[in-house]
Amino acid sequence: ETGGVFILDPGSAPNNWRLCSTRSNFIITFPSDVVHKLTVLSETHPLDDSHHLLQVEFHKGKAPSPLPPDIGKYKCYVLEDEVMQGLMDVKAGSNRAPRMHG
Repeated sequence: ETGGVFILDPGSAPNNWRLCSTRSNFIITFPSDVVHKLTVLSETHPLDDSHHLLQVEFHKGKAPSPLPPDIGKYKCYVLEDEVMQGLMDVKAGSNRAPRMHG
């Protein structure tokens, strides 16, 4: 996304890992039965230093194809990676605060 970045929401761990956009209301989530942990690494993309390498730890035996099921850890630039794109669920979140009734 132009002018914004996706950040790892630390409050989403460990049940619903998600990346949230700083520019729009888009949220990327990953299935908790497959993804055990996400870690943003300090290494950046060679063409864009706003894109960080992501380390994905899968639950034992749950790594998606074409990866070996027992790979454990996998590093990628998530928005460019076909394996991770197959796992992610992209949604437009609400940009409004919930209403208070009372």
